[in-house]
Amino acid sequence: ERMAVRLRCGVCLCVERWGSGTPLLIVSPSNTSAIEVRRQLMRMDLWRTHECVTYDPRGFGGSSKPDATWPIPSMEVHADDAIELLDVLGWSSAHLLGISYGGMIVQHVLLRCPSRVRMRGEMHIITGHCTLPLPL
Repeated sequence: ERMAVRLRCGVCLCVERWGSGTPLLIVSPSNTSAIEVRRQLMRMDLWRTHECVTYDPRGFGGSSKPDATWPIPSMEVHADDAIELLDVLGWSSAHLLGISYGGMIVQHVLLRCPSRVRMRGEMHIITGHCTLPLPL
């Protein structure tokens, strides 16, 4: 199921949802859309045991893009978007999987709201220029 989720701030996230079971939020990389991530992950059969949701972070893919009045979002803003998406989905907690840039977002979700993260994983992660201590 493809849907657009509007956050309280007005940003619209492009979301793909499939499967049933334990909640799994997959944060897409900056250069690959949620649609492509879903297509690739379908081969892993995660959908058989998990309710999978992937989305394009703000500014990427099919999600809202910044204009001249909207600053480039920080990792904290991206993490807040992911946490609000969990709220919209009705998930008190979920497994989180971040791919590349999405892995940095997952780390910030864990730092901001650890009780919402059941287990996390990152694939092809980059470290960026994070000044916060990252959980191991």
